[in-house]
Parts: sequence; structure tokens; C-alpha cells
Amino acid sequence: LLRKEVSSSEIQTRRTELFTTGLLFALIPVIGLGAFYSYASGLRPEGSPLGIAIAIGAVIVMPYLWWEKRKIGEETRSLPLSIDAVESVTCLFMSIALLGGLLAEFFFGLWWADYLATAVILVFVAREASESYHELREEE
Repeated sequence: LLRKEVSSSEIQTRRTELFTTGLLFALIPVIGLGAFYSYASGLRPEGSPLGIAIAIGAVIVMPYLWWEKRKIGEETRSLPLSIDAVESVTCLFMSIALLGGLLAEFFFGLWWADYLATAVILVFVAREASESYHELREEE
């Protein structure tokens, strides 16, 4: 039986990939059950100027974080940092969906827009988790 020697950096990289994928899958029930509970209990989301400002801040900051993490990850050949850069893009998309829901509720009173934004976020996270899982399976 031939065995390929595995370096400690490859093991660390693999663990980081597994952990990141696990976190994505863990987010799915947290988001979904949280939204279901809010809806079932009759909670009506309310947009606020502070919430909108925080979401705008995230939409502004996340592309910068993604760009810098990606650049530094490539320069240092740090896979964990490159993976974190991808997570910054995920946060950007979630922030955009959140901002859309907050603005629709705040300006137009569309309380259900927050649930729509949550559904968009949930689909995005589920897709990312699935893609990450399939990539890990292909590496085996």
C-alpha cells in the first residue's frame, strides 16, 4: 500500500476548510429557525435609521475587506485567509439583502420584505455550503 505523506500545513488547511464548511451548514438552521420563530410568533420586523446605517456600513466595508484579504492571502499563500475573503463576500451579499429588507420596511412599511431578505440570505448560504461540501468531496 502506497501512502502519500501529508504535511502539517495540508492538514491545517483541510481542517480550516472543514470548519468553514461546517460553519456554513450551521448557519442554515440558525437563520431558518430564527425567521420561522419570528414569523410564527407574529414578530413584525421594523427598519430603523440605526439598522439601516449599520447595513450601509457593512455594504461599504465588506468589499474592501474582501479585496485586501484576497490580495494578502494570495501574496502569502494563506488558504485560511483566502477562505476568509470568500466569507467576506458572503457577508457582503447578506448585507445587501438585509439593507434591501430594512429599506423596504422603513420607507414602504413592507414588513414581509425582511422575511424575503432572510429567504434570499438562506438560499445563498445553503448554496455556498453545498458548493463548499462538494469541493471538499472532490479533493478526497
